[in-house]
Amino acid sequence: SVGCFLLVLLGSFAVFRRGLAAVPVLSGVDGSPVTRMVVRAAFWAVTAGLLVLVHADGYGATGLGCALAALLFLLWFAQRDPEFDDVIAAAGLLPLAVLVTWALPTPDLLPSRVVLPLIPPELVSRFVTVAAVATILLGGGGFLGMIAAPRPGRWATLSATVPLSVLMVSYWRLQPFALDIAWSVSALLLAALSCAAAERVAAMRRRGPHWDGALAAYAVGVLGGTILAATIALEQAWLSVALAMHLPALGWVEQRLKLATLRHVAIGVAAAVLIRLAANPCVLDYPMATTPVFNWLLYGYGLPMAAFLVATRQFGRGANDLLVALLEAGGIAFLALLVTLELRQALNDGKLALDLSDLGRDSAETLAWLALAALLLHQGRLRNRRVPVWGGCVLFWLAAAQAVLWQALWANPMLTGASVGLGLWPPADALTVAYGGPGLLFGLIGVRRLGPEAVWRTAQCLTVAFVFGWLTLEVRHVFQGDVLDGSSGGDAEWYAYSVVWLVLAGIGLAIGLVRNNPWLRKLALAGLGLVVLKVFLSDTTDLSGSWRALSFLGLGGALIAVGYGYRHLRKP
Repeated sequence: SVGCFLLVLLGSFAVFRRGLAAVPVLSGVDGSPVTRMVVRAAFWAVTAGLLVLVHADGYGATGLGCALAALLFLLWFAQRDPEFDDVIAAAGLLPLAVLVTWALPTPDLLPSRVVLPLIPPELVSRFVTVAAVATILLGGGGFLGMIAAPRPGRWATLSATVPLSVLMVSYWRLQPFALDIAWSVSALLLAALSCAAAERVAAMRRRGPHWDGALAAYAVGVLGGTILAATIALEQAWLSVALAMHLPALGWVEQRLKLATLRHVAIGVAAAVLIRLAANPCVLDYPMATTPVFNWLLYGYGLPMAAFLVATRQFGRGANDLLVALLEAGGIAFLALLVTLELRQALNDGKLALDLSDLGRDSAETLAWLALAALLLHQGRLRNRRVPVWGGCVLFWLAAAQAVLWQALWANPMLTGASVGLGLWPPADALTVAYGGPGLLFGLIGVRRLGPEAVWRTAQCLTVAFVFGWLTLEVRHVFQGDVLDGSSGGDAEWYAYSVVWLVLAGIGLAIGLVRNNPWLRKLALAGLGLVVLKVFLSDTTDLSGSWRALSFLGLGGALIAVGYGYRHLRKP
């Protein structure tokens, strides 16, 4: 009786919407805004009442039958009265709400493989029947109602999204998030049906632009079906790869159909992939093979990187908007993560977590970041693109922070006493990796003036500091061996510092004069002044005999060479 009352109430408000010519009070009220608002509110209220009725009836045939009758009535009413075609949303949400709130064993409290066997077979059969009927009625009814509707996009949205939502809810309630190929095949079947509907709508698109929304809805339906199939059938890195592969496909479709909706969908897909691969700490716990390079990182980050870069070119032909910037940033992020994690896996016994404990090994990460930063800053300037410049700046500052705080201060072998030798001749040691390599890359960025001024100015300063530190520590390595925190060496070591510093200052001065770089020229002169102070304040007392004489002779020769350079190399 309650179900009949709700259905009668639904019909009464429909009659109230159209007006009754036989009743003077209700004649002609169908055009009133208040009437439209009241009728819409009544339809939603009756729909909510039917949901309560289904629960109160224990999901019996009476309650479900009344809900089915209301669903059919709402579809019929929206078809007869296009001004009220928005009520199909209530028709679509009613079966979804019934399935979501159906009294089944709670998936969160039971292992995924034992939920389905614990449900009584008759309850499973009724649940599946309701899901199938809702899919057929709303999927097929939405497609048929779209053909003659003035706003086909709304009907197409109902037809494309509700079947997928029903399948998703059913998979969650009956087989909660367990790998099952049958569910994945069902999702692919829905994607195929949406693809067939999209082909039909594409033929109708010549009737007018109002069909664009319908075509976009079915295109999103195809995408949703394939994504749902991948989500059900795949896990860990392969799921992220499958999601990323949708981006080039979306770009290809968007180029041909010119549907703005697809760009918004692509933003959602790109954000999901970025969250899974760039902001997911569980990535570090994925099973990892011991083979360098050829492991899941190569496809787990390499394929999404390629997909993002290809999609950047595709969507970039239409507009340079937020989507293009997000795709470009994502491709850069995956490139940096691929290089970083592959390096860690190769040098850290297959472990991906950051473990700053070895100067030479961990400094290789700084070299990789600086090389990528230089590449991105160069590409950003060459192509006049902001995103590569931003990415290069981020990598530069990360590398600079690690180089200064970790390599130069915390892990300095002069302070820690750690061995710096690799069993080869002195320059092939941890000092070259930690100080020489970064110094050269800082120099590349500084000399080419890549990026904003703050970047290349900082790079110039760090170049001098790291090259100076590298050469000084290498001299100590030659005389002291692999451990550098011992006592000072003899006269030969102390004299070697003066020679190396003089050569370094001379090279810097020559480059500054040839390239007409006042900053480098003045810095080299300051270095030369440092050597002069060392000779007069230290070498005169700390060196003896021939070493003292050689120190003064070398300084005199250097000063003569400086005068020669200023006369012949300095540009007017």
